[in-house]
Amino acid sequence: MKLQLALAAFIACSSHHALAVADPAPRPAVPWETAGVDWAKIPPASAEAPFAPPNLEEFTLPNGLRVVVAQRRGVPLVSVALVALQAGAASGTPGLAQLTGDLLTQGADIYTRDTFAERLEELGAVLEVVVGRDTSTVSVRTLAATLEPTLELMARMVANPLLPRGDFERLGHIQLENVLRRDQEPGRMAAFLWHRLAFGAAHPYGNPVIGLPETLRAISLQDVHDFHEQHYQPAAACLIIVGDVAAKDVRKMVDRRFASWQARRPPLPSPRPVAPALPSTSTIYVFDKPGTEQAVIYAGTPHAAHADDQRAGVEVVNTAFGGTFASRLNGTLREQLGYTYGISSSVMRLRAATLLLVSSSIKTANTVDAVRQILAIKDHTRTTPLPDLELQKTKRFLMRSFPHQFETNGDVARALRDIVVQARPLATLRTAQAEIAAVRAEQAQRTVAESWRHFTIVVVGDRAAIGDLGVLGMPVVYVNADAKVVGP
Repeated sequence: MKLQLALAAFIACSSHHALAVADPAPRPAVPWETAGVDWAKIPPASAEAPFAPPNLEEFTLPNGLRVVVAQRRGVPLVSVALVALQAGAASGTPGLAQLTGDLLTQGADIYTRDTFAERLEELGAVLEVVVGRDTSTVSVRTLAATLEPTLELMARMVANPLLPRGDFERLGHIQLENVLRRDQEPGRMAAFLWHRLAFGAAHPYGNPVIGLPETLRAISLQDVHDFHEQHYQPAAACLIIVGDVAAKDVRKMVDRRFASWQARRPPLPSPRPVAPALPSTSTIYVFDKPGTEQAVIYAGTPHAAHADDQRAGVEVVNTAFGGTFASRLNGTLREQLGYTYGISSSVMRLRAATLLLVSSSIKTANTVDAVRQILAIKDHTRTTPLPDLELQKTKRFLMRSFPHQFETNGDVARALRDIVVQARPLATLRTAQAEIAAVRAEQAQRTVAESWRHFTIVVVGDRAAIGDLGVLGMPVVYVNADAKVVGP
């Protein structure tokens, strides 16, 4: 036996040694020109994949609750979004909608805060409340098998929340502390100042969703009860259900769980914010934050909402301007000049206004030239139609990326929510790609020629290090953390 083991060990060592000796030498590098790939050219895109929008069914309960259902087989999951169309931050005292939305999760009807959370876990459901400027949305992801008990929990939550005093005081304190920390975070401070200065303090969109210190301190628990009863009502809500469920089954479940939801009092007419007037000049506002290594820039303009036939054109122009990594803004300020890790622009559609907003963090020493470049690229984009090559590339990007917005049940629910909030027809899903394909360069440029003329620009950074913004030839105003002017 010992001899056999010794022979085996010898053979193993010999084999290992032979293999080590036989290792081939590294292959010589293949010259780029003979590698078979022309790296100087962008490879052609694959064929465009067909997109089939989800089939939608819609019905309304006798109490006025609108229900939209999209059946998607394959994964036994369901996403639900209950959109309270009048429960946004613009409908009440700043911060009240956010506090009310947070309190909805602290127990309902027969469930205390703890048993409510335990019941969600039992159902395999994940719930959140998102409060926006115009609406609030209760979103849930759950199993198809537990959809009906999840709907029951949601119905109890919006119809009969506990709104306990202890949680009102606790969450109110947390929200106030969050507001008071705002000036410690340059990004949050820039966002607050931009909305405050672009819309004005008297405009509902000029206030932050989470409120102001003085408004939060004045909110009472009765204010929360009143806001809930006036703004969470079935006739002013839409229930969106997406997933592995049949519409006929959903109709029965929703009828059983939501039909008893009734308004407790007549709804207050929610004030529709007035569309903001276009600024007559571009202005730079500076919040001095000594010691910051980068300057945060928010620049843009609010203006009246575009007509439906202008949306696609604005989308194309903004995508070329700052909507992708290869956009004009990012290509210049990041790739060519190296001023930033990234800069982008976005178009946000509110009920009474559309916002174009550019945001970035810039090397402090390059702040002045960064603002100059942003304005120059903006003016070139709004006054000159996109060249045909750039137009076609941008349109292809938007059409090809459109299906990505519908990869998950949650994606579909969010897309439907946006359509509902903007009061657009559900058939928009079927026409969106064709609308992008039909955009012409001159038409798109005309949609932004006036609305992008003047920008409100906020810079949060070290005043002593950002340089002389006055050389840009426009007013420069210094403001404090409340957006009050402290000096030219």
